[in-house]
Amino acid sequence: MKPLRWLFYVIFTWSWSVALAQGIDFKSGSWKSIKEKALLQNKMIFVDCYTTWCSPCKWMDKNTFSNDSVGMLYNQHFINVKMNMEKGEGVQIKKLYNVDAYPTYLFVDGNGHLIYRSLGACSPKVFIKIGRDALHPKNNLLQMEQRFFDSVQFTKTDAK
Repeated sequence: MKPLRWLFYVIFTWSWSVALAQGIDFKSGSWKSIKEKALLQNKMIFVDCYTTWCSPCKWMDKNTFSNDSVGMLYNQHFINVKMNMEKGEGVQIKKLYNVDAYPTYLFVDGNGHLIYRSLGACSPKVFIKIGRDALHPKNNLLQMEQRFFDSVQFTKTDAK
């Protein structure tokens, strides 16, 4: 009788953990509402820029976005959105952020400023690294741009 209880416990625990493991939880809504949500929750927005004909995009859906470790990081730190770059607001996002390869991953703040970007299909381990890199302040594109322009201004002033 005890082995039967143990087996029931193992099966129940396994099925419960499978039910909780979900990968990335992608949200829907307008770009404006997504940005508002990011500001309210003090999170960055992760945008998966895809097309329906993109094989690497489909591979990412099946192999990486569905991974529970990837989901734990991305669901905790980002508002996650999938956008078809050939339909709806995706067309404007494509132009706004110069998306011309798929899949492209944008990391945007609640004000719509591009903070980090990456592209291409990759393993869950690599994609977790991409998420961590996006969160690290030294990789913030706005800060890098400001440091660059500050150094250029200094050089121009210094040259006089």
